[in-house]
Amino acid sequence: MSGNFPGSAMTALDCVYVVNNMRDEDFEEFELRQPSISKEEIVRDILARNGEQFTVRNNRGNPIVVGGASYETPRVGTLWFIATNKIRNRDWVQLVNLTTILIEVMFINESCHRVQAYVRETRKNGHDWMKRIGLEREGCLKGYFSNSENCIIYGKAR
Repeated sequence: MSGNFPGSAMTALDCVYVVNNMRDEDFEEFELRQPSISKEEIVRDILARNGEQFTVRNNRGNPIVVGGASYETPRVGTLWFIATNKIRNRDWVQLVNLTTILIEVMFINESCHRVQAYVRETRKNGHDWMKRIGLEREGCLKGYFSNSENCIIYGKAR
């Protein structure tokens, strides 16, 4: 994590806490990608990812979001985020700001030349959020999820 990024680096304890307290819709999305996945498997998957990982905390210091960008494809950052039910509107504003900074730092540091994110077609808030962080809708992956639901891909390249 770059010194220019104002979020805190994600710890294993942050990850375990947020995954164990994640919103139902976040867990459902993991299950739609990998049916029967356990929260323990989600934690292992996240901790094994190559890339940027950060934590957003509420005003009490508790982790409410873990997220970042992973690099499954060289120099292509795929954004990911998991939130607890404790996230509030003011926290979303902070997360938008942090994510926008993260994307800029990744481009400046040449960690990537492209940033992308996948959003379930039915998650309206997710689509609004992608626009707020400066990503553009690029296409639809038909039947992407195990329930045949479509997935929208957003991206930004430099």
